[in-house]
Amino acid sequence: MRTLRAIAPLKPPEKGRKYVWGDTRTNAGRCLPVYYLVYFLLVDLLKFPMGGAWEKVAWSIPVDFNGSAALIEHRKMGLGVFSSRTPEDEAVAEGIVAAVKRGVGAARPFFDHMAAKAVAGKQLNVTNNGPWLFARYTYLRDQFREKLAAAKNPSLRDVVVEEMAGPGGKTVSPTRSAIRTHRRQGG
Repeated sequence: MRTLRAIAPLKPPEKGRKYVWGDTRTNAGRCLPVYYLVYFLLVDLLKFPMGGAWEKVAWSIPVDFNGSAALIEHRKMGLGVFSSRTPEDEAVAEGIVAAVKRGVGAARPFFDHMAAKAVAGKQLNVTNNGPWLFARYTYLRDQFREKLAAAKNPSLRDVVVEEMAGPGGKTVSPTRSAIRTHRRQGG
């Protein structure tokens, strides 16, 4: 209830009412909170209807703000408020953004509960992947330190010249330096 009061006059669209929808991004929509808080607030907590994914749109939530229609969408280019191309759309979008920000603030206990529930469950994979990733990191770090120490060894500065047969029967003499090889591998 507190969250509903915080987002007023933002509400789901009324059934049976004709709205004018649009797909023009508003400037005010760029100031929305992060996409997952908006989604959790409107869809999970307040049960607003949600449109599914289609090309370049992850989800779409239709809203009514004082009788004006708009879509809050998470698209390829980010979260935004989208509406038809009328002069008052920017003011409506500013009102929607302000209402969503108030709602996110009022829903903080709900978000904390969701986070605690996720931590208590098996929905996080940090513990599962952490030791493997850390072991990989330490292996690569140790290899780097070993190559770096070997590159500082003065005996590796000797240049080795090898003769080998090249294309067309020509003799080719590539040079190799152990220090250069160690530096390359260290990098």
